[in-house]
This record gives sequence, structure tokens and C-alpha cells, in this order.
Amino acid sequence: MSIDGYGLPAHVRACVDADCLLFLDLRRNRYWAAPLARLAETAGPARGALIDRLLKEGLLTPGGAAIAMARRIERPHDAQPPLEGAPSRASGARVLWACARAAMDLQSGNLERAFRALGRRKRRAGNARTVLSADVAQFYRTRLWYPARRVCLFDSLALMHFLVSRRHRPDLVVGVRARPFAAHCWVQCAGVVINDALDHCRSFTPLASV
Repeated sequence: MSIDGYGLPAHVRACVDADCLLFLDLRRNRYWAAPLARLAETAGPARGALIDRLLKEGLLTPGGAAIAMARRIERPHDAQPPLEGAPSRASGARVLWACARAAMDLQSGNLERAFRALGRRKRRAGNARTVLSADVAQFYRTRLWYPARRVCLFDSLALMHFLVSRRHRPDLVVGVRARPFAAHCWVQCAGVVINDALDHCRSFTPLASV
């Protein structure tokens, strides 16, 4: 999907689902939806008013040519359940640190900053010396002791922080559905979901990833 003459600011992600163009503003952690039929019009006051609103909200930026609205994100094709196993004392402490870090990310209300930090840490990570599935099992065993309810964004951020600290390089994916609107996020590695059910994740269109 592209809109002639407009592109996305660096802090905005977008994708097409059903008959809508869906936006995620990472700085404000807010979603927006725009009808494709109206954007596809070549001219007219309705399309102009919609473009003006998207510009005002900072979801579009003027550009000289058509710019793709969403980059390709790998859709998950498999899921792997966590292995059983007791975490070591050292990895348990690291899980609690990862949960605290995720809580700080969400309190700031700025996912763009959190995603950039995760991206930098992933790029600097060396080669993992532990088994991914075993580390995921350790995360779940220790996560029970952190006093926060299970929410997909918090738990996916916390899992990402922990796995990157163990030198793994998974992806956190944010997905959306247009009708009825819903948003979800999960962690996957090479297309394999590691913290959710495959069918549930595949019911969402990928919108953003880090």
C-alpha cells in the first residue's frame, strides 16, 4: 500500500487489513484506522479532509513520491512450547530485571524509544551460548514471581529483554485486526512463535516489529 506524495514518519508503522489502513504511533502508543476506499480516491473533499487529519496527527509526512506504507514482516508459521526446567539463580534474577525494564518501558509511554533500545541491543548481541527454548522455560518459571498481570505487550517486552540479555535475537511483533479492531503482540524467532499459540498470532496482520 502506498499513498502518492506521502510517507510515514520514523515513529509510525502501518499495514493494510481488511478494508482499512491501520497506523501505530510508537511515540504515543496509539492506533488509528483509515478507510482504504477514501484514500484510493484520486481527489475530493473527503479524501483531502482525511489526508489533512493524518498529517495533523503526525501519521503521514509529505514526500515527493509514493512511499510504501509497511515493510514486509515475516508471518509466523510454527509455534514451540517452552521446555520444562528450573531456572538457575542467576537467570532468575535476570528475568526479574527484564520484567522491571519492561515496566519502565511501558510507564514512559514511548514505544519508539523502547524499540530502538531493543534493536541496538540485538545488533550488539554476540552468539547465544544457551538453548533458546530452555531460556524461554526459565523466563516463564520466574515470571510467576513478578507482581504484574499477564498482558501481551508487557510479557513480550520482558521476554525480549531477557532473551537478548542471553544473546538471542528473536523478534517482537505487533499485529492488528481491523474488524473488529484488536491488537496483539508476541515474540517469534525465524517465524516460530515462542510465547503464544500459532493460530491466535496468525489471526493478526503484522504491523510492527523489532
